[in-house]
Amino acid sequence: MERRSVRPATELGLPPAGIDLRERPDGAWVCFEVNPMPAYSYYESHTGQPSAAAIVDLLAGAPAALEVGTVVAPVENLTALRVRLLAATPHPRLPGWEAATVEVLSATPVPGRADLLSQRVGESLDLAVRQEQLAGLPTGSVLRLRARLAVGEVLAEQAPAPGDFGVEPGL
Repeated sequence: MERRSVRPATELGLPPAGIDLRERPDGAWVCFEVNPMPAYSYYESHTGQPSAAAIVDLLAGAPAALEVGTVVAPVENLTALRVRLLAATPHPRLPGWEAATVEVLSATPVPGRADLLSQRVGESLDLAVRQEQLAGLPTGSVLRLRARLAVGEVLAEQAPAPGDFGVEPGL
């Protein structure tokens, strides 16, 4: 696994994260893909525990590096984004929020916080934003905001400080 997946991903500057594996009937393991995720690099740099080694140990039947009951805190992350609003509808699970689809135009790390969203520049992103922040904005509006990756959701700051949220004038 190290030679076929982890090393090539690392050499390309893609920190390994999700590794899709399947056990064959003969007991050998096959790796389908290695997906990059900056959260794993952040975890490794702050805990000193290599995530790839833990996966290999697990597959080899070695004892776990972490004891049962160990809790890992979620990564405190925040990234300043400049986005173009593509669509927005009421969020299906969060009352008072919109489920917006945006194009990420630029991203800047926020000092003191992990940056988990900069790799999304140039991509479409689903983003939860407070309804009052999008009220009356037409599709195509360009917003400046700060957002974080939460469990399964990218959330704009709920109550941003002055200067941390804005709408750029139309061109």
